[in-house]
Amino acid sequence: MSDVEAGQGNDASAPPPASAPAEPHLGWALAGLSAGAGVIHIAMTPIHAGSAWQEALGFAAAGWFQLVTAGIVLANRGGRRFYQLVAVANLAFIGAWTYSRTIGLPFGEAPGVAEPMGAIDTVSVLLEAGVILVALRLILAPEKRSVGRLAPAMGAVATLGLATVGITSPDAANHSHSAPTTPT
Repeated sequence: MSDVEAGQGNDASAPPPASAPAEPHLGWALAGLSAGAGVIHIAMTPIHAGSAWQEALGFAAAGWFQLVTAGIVLANRGGRRFYQLVAVANLAFIGAWTYSRTIGLPFGEAPGVAEPMGAIDTVSVLLEAGVILVALRLILAPEKRSVGRLAPAMGAVATLGLATVGITSPDAANHSHSAPTTPT
């Protein structure tokens, strides 16, 4: 008996039929924005580790949350409650940034001293604001989440561009939390 005849009728080794690719939706834009902010937070974690462990932990936690968010959305596992959590978390991240820029964090190299705004943190906050807006749109009108293929692709390219500009900016390379010095 030949190998061909022996294999007839045995579908166990046949590959499963290819599933259709996932249809692009507004969540993909959220995933791109979240991943961009997450990459910035992860990249800035070592710099903040030098000033306070709380800052480094906060940056790492925010970054991982944002990267995991992107993964959950791309895996089509996000629902209404998930998008609510994402919106609230990113609002908290922006709140912590605003507090650090207006009042100053109670820990770090210069406790209670407001930090100046920089390009890298501004880019991150803009990406987080985008995450909030898209999450709210998905919460309020989940039936209208379908978009064409071009919009998510353009959004991804724009997000990668913003994140790259932020991470490679002189502000990121010289990012410091030192207290301002006054001449004596």
